[in-house]
Amino acid sequence: MCVLHKLTPGIDDGPIIAYEEFIYPPFRKPSEYMAFYEEMNFNFLSNVLEKMIKGVELKPLAQPEYLSSYWPRLKADVNGWINWNWTAQEIERFICAFDDPYDGARARLNGEIVILKNTYYQAVDGYTHPFQNGIIYRDNGKWINVAVQGGELLVCDLQNKLGKRPQFKVGDRLYSTHEDISNGKSRWKKIK
Repeated sequence: MCVLHKLTPGIDDGPIIAYEEFIYPPFRKPSEYMAFYEEMNFNFLSNVLEKMIKGVELKPLAQPEYLSSYWPRLKADVNGWINWNWTAQEIERFICAFDDPYDGARARLNGEIVILKNTYYQAVDGYTHPFQNGIIYRDNGKWINVAVQGGELLVCDLQNKLGKRPQFKVGDRLYSTHEDISNGKSRWKKIK
């Protein structure tokens, strides 16, 4: 939604001057959503300014408090730890949510922190047992295949903190510790 509201001393509590709802196309990465939202906001503000120039009266509306919601800020290196017990689709969505322009979702590989981006879920022939979750079972040099509940992940971008492809062998496992996952659920606060 694009919303223009009057600034008041409170946070986002001024009356709504104009708004426009829209539906996002089925994007995968935050950068795609951001580019689309930027375009929608530009068009929205252009239309509002055009109305104002023509002298159209914009009647303020009180914000309906019952529709408000708030989600705390996230930071990839704190909140971006992958829970390998989730389904393939849940893991794919999680990794996509931390993809460009953000720093990427996190896991460990042979004790080293690695960053996953550009990842796709697909079903596999046969059944994988939950014990196999996170095991890298194929590497063709372009992507790796990782076993997950209900399918596999094709990970096209796996990097260490230096931006290099980490050393591993097929059969090694991507994992997150209980501490990683537990700390990832905490609310991130910017240090001043």
